[in-house]
Amino acid sequence: MIDMLSAGGIKFTVPLLLLALAILGLMAFSFVRPDRKRIGLVLHLGVFSAVFGILGQTIGLLSALDAIEAMGGVSPAMLAGGLKVSFITTIFGLANLTMALAGWTVLRYRAAD
Repeated sequence: MIDMLSAGGIKFTVPLLLLALAILGLMAFSFVRPDRKRIGLVLHLGVFSAVFGILGQTIGLLSALDAIEAMGGVSPAMLAGGLKVSFITTIFGLANLTMALAGWTVLRYRAAD
């Protein structure tokens, strides 16, 4: 897990990890004290995480393509490795969104009672 965090780029994976902790904290607090604004914030932070992960992937891909252009060519294995690393932030962002959406659904229906 730590290897994935550092491979994905500290500038993007650490904020995504902090967003995951914020989402979990808000879900726990909202479970104890339901509040529509806080429950909505859970979903918004999840969507922001997904978009931030895609932004991280896009910036990573641009950096990789610049490096490939400077080198003049790379092996298919090196290209595949770079593409694999570029998806790490997207995976973290979408995992945050999935967690937030599940929590938001439970909290929303619990608050409706």
